[in-house]
Amino acid sequence: MIDKLRKDVPLIKRVLGSSLKTVGRLAWYDGYEFYRRAAHNRLPFARALLDLAQGRDYHLPGGDVVFLRPGYLTGASCLVELGDLLNANGHGIDNHQYDFTASLESLIERFLVKVNDIAEDNGGTVKAAGHSKGGLEILGAYRQRPELFDRIVTWAVPYLGSERAIDFPFCKFDSLAEMAPGSEFISWLSDGPLPVNAQILNFYSDEDMIVVPAENSRLPVQDNVTNILLPGLFHNDFLYDPIAHHMTRLFLAGSSFGNGYVEELKSCLGREYHPRVDVLFDVNGLT
Repeated sequence: MIDKLRKDVPLIKRVLGSSLKTVGRLAWYDGYEFYRRAAHNRLPFARALLDLAQGRDYHLPGGDVVFLRPGYLTGASCLVELGDLLNANGHGIDNHQYDFTASLESLIERFLVKVNDIAEDNGGTVKAAGHSKGGLEILGAYRQRPELFDRIVTWAVPYLGSERAIDFPFCKFDSLAEMAPGSEFISWLSDGPLPVNAQILNFYSDEDMIVVPAENSRLPVQDNVTNILLPGLFHNDFLYDPIAHHMTRLFLAGSSFGNGYVEELKSCLGREYHPRVDVLFDVNGLT
């Protein structure tokens, strides 16, 4: 038992590290805006007053806009590093805190209004990237209005639901239940192939621990979808992982897994990440 605990210490430290980092950012940077938006959704009579004191967002001006959407119990500040990376490569960024306890139906409805407005000034389509519930929001919007999207990236998205969503006693009163396997939303989202309008890059992990079972975060096999296993990542690790960030950047810029890709990816990363890149390409059967 002691030997097993010693073996698990590095994993436990890493899981706690990314989780505490995520919760800390939500509490420190995005907590006020989360509660303001939650109140805005539930207290119509107070909306005018609430609109007087909006919290921070992380929008960045630039070229073609990328919509970033974080997941449940996650702050928009967790996507700042990715947003800065994409912005440095010419993208405009739409990233702000939202009420993650709101229903996916309502989030998708509001999201599509923004996407439609931006798409008109963005060549007719947009790019989007989302983590977990944020990925479900994007894929749900894509299923409804596929013509608005060009490229989509999802990380650790419970596409077929997660058994963890029913492990919480309050889920019956909360939008968390929407992410349970067999829920009305999950059944609708996963009913048949995804539209073929956009190219989609989907990352998942064999050690997610939040999307359970892990294969529920794989998207259907079809020509416009690429599933990439990033071995050993915990659910929230995707938010901060340099490999996931740079692969997202390259994909949104139009790169494909062909000659020179590995060298291009490694050139963006410190040498300590190169062995992970080699393992990643080996387990996914890429060259």
